[in-house]
Amino acid sequence: MADPYAPSNGLAIEARLDDVLQRAAFRDRFITAFDRELTAVGAVDTAVISDEALFSYADNTLASNAAAFLRERFDEFAVLVYLRRPDEFLTSLYSTHIKGGGTYELPEFVDRNTYRVRYAAALMPWIDQAPDALEVVAFDRRSLRDGDILSDALARLGIEAVAEQGWVRNESLSATGCEVLRKINLLCKKRGRARPGRLRAIMSRNFAGRPPSIPMRQRQALAEQLNSDHSQLMRIVSDVERPNFYTLEDVAHSTQDPPAELDSDTTDAMARSLLEAVTRLPKQ
Repeated sequence: MADPYAPSNGLAIEARLDDVLQRAAFRDRFITAFDRELTAVGAVDTAVISDEALFSYADNTLASNAAAFLRERFDEFAVLVYLRRPDEFLTSLYSTHIKGGGTYELPEFVDRNTYRVRYAAALMPWIDQAPDALEVVAFDRRSLRDGDILSDALARLGIEAVAEQGWVRNESLSATGCEVLRKINLLCKKRGRARPGRLRAIMSRNFAGRPPSIPMRQRQALAEQLNSDHSQLMRIVSDVERPNFYTLEDVAHSTQDPPAELDSDTTDAMARSLLEAVTRLPKQ
């Protein structure tokens, strides 16, 4: 839906679409596949499309093209956005980065991804292109319907369906789990070989928990950025009365003790032994 002839943005870079021809071909394939799938499901009242990248990399061109794309195919559409506290969003994203094979330490990762939590700027293209369709909600499990984002979204969209029970939530790795898997990723990269595919599932099962804490300096910077956005966000968000949504003090001064982290020598040893053990397992 992005303009393939526009300069490369973060979305094009992340998707590894380096030139105009690649972006144009990707756009054509996406539209063809989407229309084919829509035809295959037959007559339906509602279709739900979920894509975080449409928010993270939104600009006026992308939002305009996305709105036009939806208007061509549907009688009406709604844009439902969940905003999470910036520090919690970034630590959750960091866990995903590590699960996907990433090797950045948390402080560098936060510096590289701060643009993702400039929420007011990211919302403006959608406000400009589809103001009546936009609903922005605080992401807080305590106040989501049934404590579940899928159930909450279905209810807000007026869809009478039951979220499938037993679906696997993408739980964050603990601080130790992030560091051990990061070092495994580094070892695999250094040895020039792919990480064993089953390692992600093994780590997710055995090292779920609170991810590492963002350093105080960066949390304070996030709070300052949030403070500049705050008045705009409060005019946009649908349910500003929800507790703990964008409490600046919570972002800048966490009341929780940071999770205990093992020393570097211990995580080095754990990474090596775990990688070797998984490598020796019989192939499934």
